Amino acid sequence: MRFLFFEKLPVARQVITLVTGMSTIKLSVAAAVLVVAGSIVTYVLVSNPDAHEPTSFLPLVEVASVETLSAGSSGLPLLGQVRSVSEATILTEAQGQITRVNYAFGDFVTAGAIIAEISNASERAALAQARAFLAEKEAQIARTGATTESSARNVYRSSFITADDAVQNKTEPFFLKDRTQFPSLLIALPNEEPLERARAEITEILRVWEREIGNLTDVTDVLSLLSKARTDLTFIESFLTELASAANRRTNDPSSLAITDADRLGLQTARSSVSTTLGTLIATEDTLREARLGTAVGATGEQEAQLTSARAQVSVAVAALERTIVRAPIGGTINSINLKLGNFVSAQTPAVTIANNNALEIETAITAKDREHVAIGSSVVIDGRYRGTVTNVAPGLDPLTNKITVEIGIEGEAPGLTHGDTVRLSIQRNALSEGRTPSNTTEFMIPIAALKVETDRIVVFSVSNDGVLVAHPIVEGPLVGGSIVIKGGITPDLEIVLDARGLNEGDVVEIAD
Repeated sequence: MRFLFFEKLPVARQVITLVTGMSTIKLSVAAAVLVVAGSIVTYVLVSNPDAHEPTSFLPLVEVASVETLSAGSSGLPLLGQVRSVSEATILTEAQGQITRVNYAFGDFVTAGAIIAEISNASERAALAQARAFLAEKEAQIARTGATTESSARNVYRSSFITADDAVQNKTEPFFLKDRTQFPSLLIALPNEEPLERARAEITEILRVWEREIGNLTDVTDVLSLLSKARTDLTFIESFLTELASAANRRTNDPSSLAITDADRLGLQTARSSVSTTLGTLIATEDTLREARLGTAVGATGEQEAQLTSARAQVSVAVAALERTIVRAPIGGTINSINLKLGNFVSAQTPAVTIANNNALEIETAITAKDREHVAIGSSVVIDGRYRGTVTNVAPGLDPLTNKITVEIGIEGEAPGLTHGDTVRLSIQRNALSEGRTPSNTTEFMIPIAALKVETDRIVVFSVSNDGVLVAHPIVEGPLVGGSIVIKGGITPDLEIVLDARGLNEGDVVEIAD
């Protein structure tokens, strides 16, 4: 019965069976062997204690000084946004259907380029009517034989009206993108480039001419303007002659099938109108040159009043037409465009964003408290890789953000920065503002992983000489990317543990090599 419990174990049953079958002598020998084997095992364990004791492993930690982690502890840490030095968002000024889109996303445009147009047939008709009325009044004055400065200015204006109508309206059926820098001729020719290049050049001529008219005053030397206008009209007349000749060559090319006889007739009429206007302008220039030697007779007061009214009507019509044209206010790259041919748009809708992506700057904001640390000329570290300089500091608080706007210029090349990026900044503090050197500042920036958040405090750990973790309570500031600003509790030379996760004060650790 005394072996009943052990007999339940397989190995025990075998041992009991073996023992019960042995004689007394055999049992004595077996007992002696067991005693000797036990003595040998005991001797081995005593002489080599490591053979039976488990190895103890201490946690490995990495440490670094606060000054090193802060990458320049004197820097004021901020976030900034990269933007173009020049940027413009264009809003539609009229509502209607998009009838023309000349550019696409990513295209480069010059200032004044027409990006798109909203349906404007009625506005163009009103402008044509106003210009015709103005031309009629100017012609009446010209027919009176008046050769004064006033009549010469009127001829200069009417010459532009004729040239602008002939080119912009009468040549439109023969080109694609006719009002851009790269018009495309619809007529198949052995060499289309001269006409396309001339059309682009005329667009610039008319733009300059229109600007000169806007700047025209009673003291402007109209004689020099007439001389330049004669050169421009001669060039336009030659262009219309060549285009009319090409248009009369009827071909079966699909690109020219859309051109009608009415289009060809209109082109011929425009050429004749320009030729007549050129003759009038040359005669006016010659007469004015001669008249300056004597006394010129000007227009009557009634005629001047009629001209003033006619010009005002043209200005109103031009303004109405311009509201239907989406024009680039600056040169740059189209970063976004929300216009599609045939779509309907409402007024004051964001249509296009243009920016100079090769000229970048950074904008950030600081608190009123930090204002004393920042000055124009302060150096800036951008994303730890690029250098910059504070170029402008707003004189007061932004009423929306309650912060002060700071602009930073980028020094040298910065290929990793793109318009719209958010970057980390470290602005060198203005040490003289407080009479202290940057080395004794109390704010630093360290990795978030170095913090240990406890119930009633937030700490970082240092390692004592005997490998014990020592806690240092800190005063935390704002987050900046993967780092956090520390406003107090540590010094620049303090070496802290880089990763405090799973560690506690008093733990024994080993510093990694």
